[in-house]
Amino acid sequence: MEDFSDKTKATLTESNFKQQNKIVNHKIGNYESKEFVETQPNGEYVVAIYKGKYSNKHKDVMVSITFKNGDEAHKVEGLFMTSPKLASK
Repeated sequence: MEDFSDKTKATLTESNFKQQNKIVNHKIGNYESKEFVETQPNGEYVVAIYKGKYSNKHKDVMVSITFKNGDEAHKVEGLFMTSPKLASK
């Protein structure tokens, strides 16, 4: 949580983050590694995109991390994961 911006911490509590992490671990397994894909400018933000590898997932999980332009501390403004297994109930 220390890498999140104050704005992100205000909307994503540590308790909620832990709950979301349990769901991710249950559905796609434990985090193993990541491979950088690209960065994309998005207005006042920059989005870094990675292919994430998780223990129960044969295909890559797309992970997008959003940072505010000019933030030298590189605090995370948003964290998004795309995977059919995460979208399913």
